[in-house]
Amino acid sequence: MELLAPAGSFKKLKYALHYGADAVYCGLPDFSLRGGRVNQFTKDDLALGIKYAHARNKKVYVTVNIYPHNSQLEKIEKELAQIIKMKPDALIVSDPGVIDFIRTKYSRQEIHLSTQANCINYRSIEFWKKQGVKRIILAREMKLKEVSEAEKKVKNIELEYFVHGAMCMAYSGRCMLSAWINQKSANQGRCTQPCRWPWVIKEGGQKKFKNKRPKKEMLIEEANGEAYIFNSKDLCLIEYLDELEKAGVSSLKIEGRNKSLYYLAVVVKYYRQALDVSGKKRESVVREAKKEFSKLGNREYTTGFAFGPDESIQNYRDSRNSSDYEMVGEVWESKQDEELFKAGYYSIFVHNAIFKGSFLDVVDKEKIRTLKVLDIWDQNKKPQESAHGGTQKIWYIKFSEPLDRWSILRSLVKKK
Repeated sequence: MELLAPAGSFKKLKYALHYGADAVYCGLPDFSLRGGRVNQFTKDDLALGIKYAHARNKKVYVTVNIYPHNSQLEKIEKELAQIIKMKPDALIVSDPGVIDFIRTKYSRQEIHLSTQANCINYRSIEFWKKQGVKRIILAREMKLKEVSEAEKKVKNIELEYFVHGAMCMAYSGRCMLSAWINQKSANQGRCTQPCRWPWVIKEGGQKKFKNKRPKKEMLIEEANGEAYIFNSKDLCLIEYLDELEKAGVSSLKIEGRNKSLYYLAVVVKYYRQALDVSGKKRESVVREAKKEFSKLGNREYTTGFAFGPDESIQNYRDSRNSSDYEMVGEVWESKQDEELFKAGYYSIFVHNAIFKGSFLDVVDKEKIRTLKVLDIWDQNKKPQESAHGGTQKIWYIKFSEPLDRWSILRSLVKKK
């Protein structure tokens, strides 16, 4: 099975591939469901990213998956012409009109159907196959049993399935909350995630909402008078790789184009390691992965709809569980200072404070180690007691052991 990772920037694309992804998905802000400041791709970045991936025999799938209005069609057609010249391995599309345009004008371009299209049964899969779609990114609501049935009924079609990351409260992401509340449509890539906001019932001071069908009570007012009634837990299916493969899944998709390099490195690393082994070795990797996933910021984990749905899919208590760890730095991707590198110093891009004498966890492709910070120099090559991610971003730091070029540094956050 292919391991498919998110890439919200050119840098994240490179990290995803280094940590073990077979392919990445990314897109430009205007016509991707990750728009605005969270999507850092420019056209130059996208072209570079595709060349970078192809040089390493990896793939890039470009998202063009908004539902465009009439006023956007001319612009999207011009942008598609520029993207297709970059030779992406596939375009991820949801709108039937855009799919028809690509088929008509660029018949050789591979198309993947976005999860936004809500494909959830084998007849829909057959329909989209007839429209020239090579791969279906299945709706998250589709059970693995249903995936297996579809795979047997529809031949010569690839099936992609979400295995890790955030879930939407609306049907496969087609949410109107953001458009309704503050006029920013999720289906235009501008979601403000009101499903993660706290909600309060004020009238009558009622503390529970009673639903007669079925007869269940849902707590809607909790600590501090707030409740998170739309807030799904995060998906995690690393324990079920055998079941995914038996069901006929072609590609395992990780959500998270908005997430940090730290999140990307840890999640991709462990799914890669788990895929590369089997039996007792896989069980060992999965145990370690679950411990490390709990150290990432998360909303607790669920199997979503894969076997269920999971009755405990919602997190009513809080928007997000904060991690006890924070990313404090990364090995700078540009060339190291040759003289200092020979002396054991690495150029570190600092995000949060690093102190001389402290111990940091170092995440790399193979393992996670705890190393001591032996020495810190500033950009003027003068010794310092600490490094900070302010106006000066690059610091020269020596550790108790050598670092990998792609290492991520994290620190345990002291709780108050």
